[in-house]
Amino acid sequence: MSATAGLILERRRVRRRLAFWRIIAIVAVVVAIIALIPRVAGPISGEHLARIRIDGIIFDDPLRGAALRRLAESPRVKSAPLKAEPSYTTRPDAAALSAERALIEDAYAWFKGLVSERRGLSGAALDEVSEGRVFTGRQAVDPGLIDAAGDEDTARDWLAANRDLAADLEGVDHDWNELSLPWPANLLEQSLRGIMF
Repeated sequence: MSATAGLILERRRVRRRLAFWRIIAIVAVVVAIIALIPRVAGPISGEHLARIRIDGIIFDDPLRGAALRRLAESPRVKSAPLKAEPSYTTRPDAAALSAERALIEDAYAWFKGLVSERRGLSGAALDEVSEGRVFTGRQAVDPGLIDAAGDEDTARDWLAANRDLAADLEGVDHDWNELSLPWPANLLEQSLRGIMF
């Protein structure tokens, strides 16, 4: 009789565990559905003018450079000579530099092709703007890299005249640190953001 009572108790425990895992699975499915639902409401749907603020500058970091140099001197084992090359953790050999050069030249040719096609530049005019330098907004107008330089009102007027968009489009400020999904899906977004950025 005790064996039968033990079996009954064990079945009840298994049923409770199964119910617990079913609830966890349902919650996970609901969170996934909420995360995948397109955001059709709110200020970022439809046509709008995005205001993006860029904080800070990009510069060389000597502390990271020293750490990367130390990593570059540590030995590594690879399945092929160019596997994971170019790498910031190793000193490149001639083959890796050649492969990296081929990547850069291909990307450069692709980008020059886009600029030529979309901005109507070719020959000496294209060579002048593709030397790798940085242009201010005012400097980019003359060679044709941009159509106009100005403030938000200038942008609205240009969009109304050239792209058939309403001049009174709602402006939306995007804060890249703000979570955009509703709870509980924003927990997933926050954890992914912590991994990726």
